[in-house]
Amino acid sequence: MKFSNTFVFLTNKLPRNIIIILIFLYIFSGFFIVPMILEVQAKKYFQENYQEEIQIEKIYFNPFTFELIIENLNIPDTTSSVLDKSRMSFAKLLLNLEI
Repeated sequence: MKFSNTFVFLTNKLPRNIIIILIFLYIFSGFFIVPMILEVQAKKYFQENYQEEIQIEKIYFNPFTFELIIENLNIPDTTSSVLDKSRMSFAKLLLNLEI
């Protein structure tokens, strides 16, 4: 009897719809909005603090596992006369936050 009383709010449409919308917003923002913000902010940070243009091909973020994958991260060497020289380059940089 206690179990049915605990989840009685899920029988009402408004609380159930709010929970579904919040879950959808969390998923959508984690997979799509967070990577866009991270890419813009990383480029802005390097430009302001190091006067360097970093190159990032793609950023993936998984909001369920808190895994961040940055593909083809390249920090070119602007002090050298060689065009294709880079200070730091990663084909795939994986950051995993495990709790």
